[in-house]
Parts: sequence; C-alpha cells; structure tokens
Amino acid sequence: MPTLSYGRVVELSHPIHPAIPRWPGDPPVGFTQVADRNQDGYFLRAFSMGEHAATHLNAPLSFFAGAPGVDAIPPEALIRPAVVIDAREEAAANPDFSLNIEHVRAWEARHGRIAAGCLALLCTGWGLLWGDPVRFLGLDSAGQAHFPGFGADAARFLLEERQVSGLGSDTHGIEPGWDAQFQVNRLALGAGALVLENLAHLEQMPPVGAVLVIGVLRLVGGSGSPAAVLALVP
Repeated sequence: MPTLSYGRVVELSHPIHPAIPRWPGDPPVGFTQVADRNQDGYFLRAFSMGEHAATHLNAPLSFFAGAPGVDAIPPEALIRPAVVIDAREEAAANPDFSLNIEHVRAWEARHGRIAAGCLALLCTGWGLLWGDPVRFLGLDSAGQAHFPGFGADAARFLLEERQVSGLGSDTHGIEPGWDAQFQVNRLALGAGALVLENLAHLEQMPPVGAVLVIGVLRLVGGSGSPAAVLALVP
C-alpha cells in the first residue's frame, strides 16, 4: 500500500463568502438560510456559486464539447506530488508576466528536473491580494484583467516534455489575464491534465516534496468544481 509521511499541512483553498473576487460575468456567491434552530431544530443554509469560483478545479468539459466533466475525474488523479515555481519577483515587477521555458529551466537548474506525474504550481504572490478583488483581478478601464500566469510555451514544455499531470496558480487563471483565448487552459485540459486556479498560500510551499490532496464536488456534467486543496509537506 502507498504511504504518506508529512510534517505539516498547508491549506491551499480560500474561504468562500459573497465578497470573494469573481470573474466578470460569473454568478454571485449566495447563502440563504432554509432552516432555523428554534423553529426546525437545526441550522441549514442553501448556497450557490459558479463552478469556477473561489479555489477551483477546471474539467475538460469547460472548453471541449463531449469531454469529461468533473464527475469523471479518477480519484487517484486527485492525489499528486507537486513542484512550486516561485515567480513572485517577476510578477511584482510586471502584473502581465508570462512564465516561459527559460524560467522553467532556471528553476530546474536549482531544484532538479521536474518529475513526470507531478502538478506544476506557479506562485505569483497574487494569493495575498485575495481580500482586494479589484487588485486581485487587475481589471483596467476597458475591463481587461491583468495578472501573471503560465505562458503557452512553458505550459506546452511542462505538459509534453516533463509530462506533468496538471498546472495550478494562485491567480484567477493559469494563463495571464490578458489571454482572452485561455490558451493554457485549452492546452492542459486538452491533454487531460488537471487545472487548479485561485490557490492560496503557495508562498508557504517548498519547491519540491509536497503532495496535494484535492477534494472536489462530483457535479454531474460539471465544467469544474470548487476545490478543497491540502498540501502535505515534509
């Protein structure tokens, strides 16, 4: 049987409430009380939100008709080793920063070759802006989002040459906000890889050695799902 050994746990999911940053056009997060302790003997709320809101996982169905939904993702795919590429310095200097192959190779020169089957996570520092939706999305006067992400060349290299099992970021998209074509999502989901967005606390993660445990709602025909993501860190 596989075994896991870890020294600490890092919470990689943001709490969910109505004021979280939302992609333009996404439905609001809402909570409605439907049972009262005094009247019903228990407290219960209904909630609603978009499938790609808060910390979430995207499914191939979000971009490709007839592709698997979130309910079809194998459970064993949701426990994966992770590497974290720290691009906070570059992102602070340029909110439109795009990770390229040279950045990946420079990371490998310090930490070793990225192993096949792991999740490649991009730490940009944007998770620390979660409490400020305006800064987190970086929307300009024309409605264009500005936040960093994986460039298409780096994503293709990680998926094809390093055979990672997925990509994740602490921003609202794994590609930079200016990429209206969602190129990196399409590359990753088209290859059957996982996509995690709006991750929290990536700055608390080591470059290598952690294992992610990803919990999703098995929404039938779901384009994605809010995710509870834990990192088991040595």
